[in-house]
Amino acid sequence: MKKKILLIALLILLVTSIKAQYTVGVSYYGDSSWIEYIPGNMPIIIVAPHAGNLQPTSLPDINTRGSDNGTMDLALFMRDSLHFKAGGCLPHVIINHLRANKLNPVHSASDSATSAGTNANALNALNQFHAFIQVAHDKVTADFGKGHYFELHGNGTAEHWNMVGLGISKSVLKLSDSVINTKVNNSTIKHLCTTGGANFLEVLKGSTSLGGMLDSLGWKSAPSPSHPSPPDTATFFYAGQNTWRYGSRSSGTIDATHLESYWKFMVYNSNRSKYSNDLANSILRFMTIHYGFTFNCPTVGVTEQEVAENQIKIYPNPASDNQQITIESSSKITKVLIFDTQGKLCKAIENSSSFSSSKLEKGIYLVRIELESGKVEFEKLVVQ
Repeated sequence: MKKKILLIALLILLVTSIKAQYTVGVSYYGDSSWIEYIPGNMPIIIVAPHAGNLQPTSLPDINTRGSDNGTMDLALFMRDSLHFKAGGCLPHVIINHLRANKLNPVHSASDSATSAGTNANALNALNQFHAFIQVAHDKVTADFGKGHYFELHGNGTAEHWNMVGLGISKSVLKLSDSVINTKVNNSTIKHLCTTGGANFLEVLKGSTSLGGMLDSLGWKSAPSPSHPSPPDTATFFYAGQNTWRYGSRSSGTIDATHLESYWKFMVYNSNRSKYSNDLANSILRFMTIHYGFTFNCPTVGVTEQEVAENQIKIYPNPASDNQQITIESSSKITKVLIFDTQGKLCKAIENSSSFSSSKLEKGIYLVRIELESGKVEFEKLVVQ
């Protein structure tokens, strides 16, 4: 009990200190740059708890889990797509850069040992992860009165589909609509579909549900009109501890989705850009139709064609020590500047689209890419 009270007290202190000041669109990092928070100005929170690949030797292994490959890129691509499609607005983004065998922040608040073990630095990272989420959660509530938390995961199940979890299990999804309707209070979208007045069945599995919209765009998803209830033999993740915690089942006005994207949708180069754009479009439609939000922030006006043309890829990313790194761009690159998380310039490259990771210590870097057109793009690089 004393340990739980201490963790809660630490979390309150962290939230208070983090809330002090931040700027929309700027990355803020916890200790050792393991947890990243990019504040937004939309009622949308995107969280990637299993995105990282950092494995510092100072942290003991707590399990044998790997990462959800592709979820970091998906979170950042979604952020960029939402930025351009929503009139310059930005979602809140929280990313865990540690591999899940070092930090697995998806368990209940009372189960810190399973999430982080007993190492003080790992426990601190766990607290910072949840503190950043709470800051975003409180900010959305204060600014908009309601909103939605999207947690990104990956799956490699035999069904080759997305699982859109809203707290309703597959055993319930196969029941009649009249029975499913009685389960709204058990869902992570309770506020939206009770006080908010949205149709529960439509939000859950209708044509304007997130699963329904993704499925109609060719990304097989359940539940949806085509796949309203997974078969008994199918794997279906319908919620996680974080979606219970930050969704509206117990209290509050922020709803939550546990999204398990099929890994090939995120990782394959032929799919990744289109999937992230389609997911961003679907989320915007979902928020407009069911919440009544419209988005138009007073910043840049960039066309969708320009977004596609300006997309830049860095690979391999994460990179290893002394590895050749390539930047793929449709425009000629004139200069590349690499900064660490303290803003120190670590490397400068001119008129080249590749460079070596030599002399870059393990960690997270901001890559500033200047194009011949005069435009400047920013990407993230992880060296491990």
